[in-house]
Amino acid sequence: YSGIVAAGSGLDFRVAETTVAGLGPIRANRQQGIRVSGADRATLLGNTVADNYFTNSSVSAGVIVVDVPDAFLAWNDIEGNNNGIAARGRGDIMARRNNIIVNDTGALNLGTASFDATHSWWGTDDGPSTSAIWACDESETPSNHPDGSGEAVAGVDWRPFERSQVDTGIWERVDVD
Repeated sequence: YSGIVAAGSGLDFRVAETTVAGLGPIRANRQQGIRVSGADRATLLGNTVADNYFTNSSVSAGVIVVDVPDAFLAWNDIEGNNNGIAARGRGDIMARRNNIIVNDTGALNLGTASFDATHSWWGTDDGPSTSAIWACDESETPSNHPDGSGEAVAGVDWRPFERSQVDTGIWERVDVD
């Protein structure tokens, strides 16, 4: 029940300017909008990923990245999911300048090396909030815990954040290679 799946060693995966819409809140199965696992590199630019929501638990995600050493997500609209972006396993995740709104948890680190979600829009001008579902990483200092009213985050670097919505159409004018 995933919209787009990329899996396998040696894969350099790129998705740009695509809309991936789940079924919305359902009880039948968990959904993943874009799932990348085991690839060498993943780049997601200018996509809309929405409505991946499993009402029985919080296991669905708009984007889930598992065991990818190098993942870059930018200028995406990620909304209406259990988890906007979730990451687990080896690798570094960079999710910059995304609009992450109306998810139960906007960005969630389930054990990846680093998860940089700075310069993203969390739905309010005061930044993200602490997740009520997922605990923050114990290594985070109290000053690093989010205290805004926007999307919830857990275990991610989120500061600095955007104070207004990101122009996601700009990705076409930026050299990202």
